Amino acid sequence: LINFQIIGTARSAATQSQLLVSATWCRRLSRLLTAQPTTQTDASQSSRDHRRHRYEHRQQPRRPVVAMAVLLGGAAGSAVARADDGDKNSQADEDELLRFCRLGDANKVQQLILRHRMVRRNQLGSRDSDGDPERRLANARHRLGWTALAAAVVNGHEEVARLLLSMGADPNASDTFSGAFSVAARLGANSAEVSSLRSAEFSERLNHGATFVGCTPLHYAALIDSVAMVQLLLEAKADPTIRNADGHRPSVYAPEASQVRRLLQSAELEADRRARRQFPLEQRLRQSLVGQEAAIRCVAAAVRRKENGWGDADHPLVFLFLGSSGVGKTELAKQVSLYLNRDSQQAQQQQQTQSQRQSPLQKQQKSGNNSYGFVRLDMSEYAEKHEAAKLIGAPPGYVGYESGGQLTQALQRCPSAIVLLDEVDKAHPDVLSTLLQLFDEGRLTDGQGRTVSCKDAVFIMTSNLASDQIAEYGQRLRQAEAAGGAGRSGGAGSRELQVEAEVSRDFKDTVVRPILKRHFRRDEFLGRINEIVYFLPFNSAELAQLVNRQLNKWAAVAKDRHGIDLVWSGEAVEALSDGYDYHYGARSIKYEVDRQVVSQLALADEFGLLSSGDRVELIVSDSAKQRKVDLKICRGQPGSGDYSTVIVREKLAADSAGASSAAASE
Repeated sequence: LINFQIIGTARSAATQSQLLVSATWCRRLSRLLTAQPTTQTDASQSSRDHRRHRYEHRQQPRRPVVAMAVLLGGAAGSAVARADDGDKNSQADEDELLRFCRLGDANKVQQLILRHRMVRRNQLGSRDSDGDPERRLANARHRLGWTALAAAVVNGHEEVARLLLSMGADPNASDTFSGAFSVAARLGANSAEVSSLRSAEFSERLNHGATFVGCTPLHYAALIDSVAMVQLLLEAKADPTIRNADGHRPSVYAPEASQVRRLLQSAELEADRRARRQFPLEQRLRQSLVGQEAAIRCVAAAVRRKENGWGDADHPLVFLFLGSSGVGKTELAKQVSLYLNRDSQQAQQQQQTQSQRQSPLQKQQKSGNNSYGFVRLDMSEYAEKHEAAKLIGAPPGYVGYESGGQLTQALQRCPSAIVLLDEVDKAHPDVLSTLLQLFDEGRLTDGQGRTVSCKDAVFIMTSNLASDQIAEYGQRLRQAEAAGGAGRSGGAGSRELQVEAEVSRDFKDTVVRPILKRHFRRDEFLGRINEIVYFLPFNSAELAQLVNRQLNKWAAVAKDRHGIDLVWSGEAVEALSDGYDYHYGARSIKYEVDRQVVSQLALADEFGLLSSGDRVELIVSDSAKQRKVDLKICRGQPGSGDYSTVIVREKLAADSAGASSAAASE
């Protein structure tokens, strides 16, 4: 809301006239939008009320009006709305640049650049804190969210776009315009005013009610189907893999079978390959998994064949993960899903701002097991014959026919999803028959007769079959590895040990395969599995990594919640590693840290032995049966008079003995 007195503070008469026109236009538009349709019966009454309203309006002093140019930040409005800014000339130059980019006047843009450069140098000289004034001007952004480069691209002004890129405009700068209704609600304006301003100062060809959050200039170049503009942006290092808030890359907006789409898809493939070369899949997986080098190499090789177009396009990729519990089977499946659907994560993060306007039901529908293209099905829930219908949906005439199947619905939403079939050995044989068709033909027909294609999906089955045999075999491999490592030295020896830790072909054929065949009873089911991946128990070095990860997690918790520093030595790590049980994998390490470290921390906190600023050290005490980890609480600075140490186990034992003797004396 502004007053005509504020309009009088404009810099020039031309600006005052533009503001007055905008104010008059807004007043008329507001009356038009708020007017209600009248019938013929009350037409005369409405006419009399209108004449009386006009007479009363003339007698009253002029009220404040909404000036669209001032409220929404047009070329004239920005000068008034930001009149208190420290750099008015720079803001005026940015407003003029946005207008010239919309109109496509390259000469005016070049003159504006030269004038801006001279003015900045004369006014500030070496005191310019903006660094490069030309780059700052080239990256000018409208108050509603779009950049000058986007305005030039969406209107097809190639010469202006080339000039902005030469000045240092960011080709990957994204739009923040979230739709006319959303912007109007945020600014307290009318949605019609926002749409009109978007049409006048950006483009008339777009749907201004839709959201354009995350759209880069390359998205707009694809929308206008301009080959020259796409080539210009790609030469300027524009990223064709960036997705907007809807999760779409620029190639999605190009017409099908067009040269622009082919050009963008080729650039996407090259960008993906370059990213994979710089950060291979094996390196990504090692960040989340401990050990299991053979499994990581096997899965990464199969995924690489699929991504680079060297896989079977008619059949989905099928894995079977074998091993004991807690060795990383499910975690590896999740990491592969995050890698293959890594762009969906970025799109979901961009949609978090929009989720505030959704109902709780919509949020619940978007959450669940299909996050980032990951579908997890616990096959123990399909142990009965009739529960096989839950995968594909009930047949016609049965309860739940219209709801569809859990698997078919998930594949319809994301045909390239990672489907984790956890504990597949617990499923009914009829469920395996359904999976047999799925793995063989790459398609599935639901209860309603709709065919779902899933040739691009990846199916990962986990099982505990032969887990004891694999664990014992792995333990023998680890013992041989440790014995061989004692007599070897150097880097070549470590590589030989890695090869020795792999499962032999003889063990697979004579031990594991008969167990699988006895359970599944079908050679055709096992024959459709691309890779059977074996997960072995951890060695001593990998156990140390697991212990350190758990201790680092609890050290962060102790520092953030209680202000306590938790430190430990290698001896404490070895003592905690003694609690490893190869039948339970990494979970046994987690439980051991909880028992020996976290429980003592909680007990010391309960008895008031801990306070903020203390330093807790993990020390090892040897007992007759096993090594135990104790907590040593250090308070104060070493060497000072107020320095003190307390061992939690001894302190609590002494207090308990003192309490018992006092009770006995009483």
